[in-house]
Amino acid sequence: EMQFQQAHYDKCVINLREKHKPDMSPVLDYIFSHAQVFKKNILVTMLIDQLCGRDPTLADELMVILNELTQLSKMENSKVALRARQVLIASHLPSYEL
Repeated sequence: EMQFQQAHYDKCVINLREKHKPDMSPVLDYIFSHAQVFKKNILVTMLIDQLCGRDPTLADELMVILNELTQLSKMENSKVALRARQVLIASHLPSYEL
């Protein structure tokens, strides 16, 4: 979804077409993938919940991915970005267990 975060949808498609000028199949892949953004958001949110659950400790690889997810700025990705931020914040809080 990062390809669709910088500008309006039409401008993003034009940028993708310029980037992949000789071969348009990657552009179509991006467009068809973006058409399913709401389903992907649900899936990613469920994966975050499953992987992070109640365990506040996170692997370094997972923290990198969560940081990337927080960079999603479009309204359609807001639930994913919010959930990623919540998990990152929870991982920095001290444990209350003795």
